[in-house]
Amino acid sequence: GKIRDGSFVVGDAISSYKEGILKSAKGVRATDIDYWYPQAYNIIDLAQEAAKAEDFADPFKAEPIYLYPKECQIKGKSKK
Repeated sequence: GKIRDGSFVVGDAISSYKEGILKSAKGVRATDIDYWYPQAYNIIDLAQEAAKAEDFADPFKAEPIYLYPKECQIKGKSKK
């Protein structure tokens, strides 16, 4: 998927592709290693930082964009 302006980027791909990720759109922020695997408390920390900076976004427009969308899909067992 394409990284959009102002995105927070999480995940271990940052270790290999950080420069390219940061150049891919305006205002992209790569998170520290502690935030690479999203947990609820990590998302809250990031939201609190953004709120302190008065950097608000519409929560109903938030969506994950995966580097490899097909590999990130959870597939159920087929019924026979």
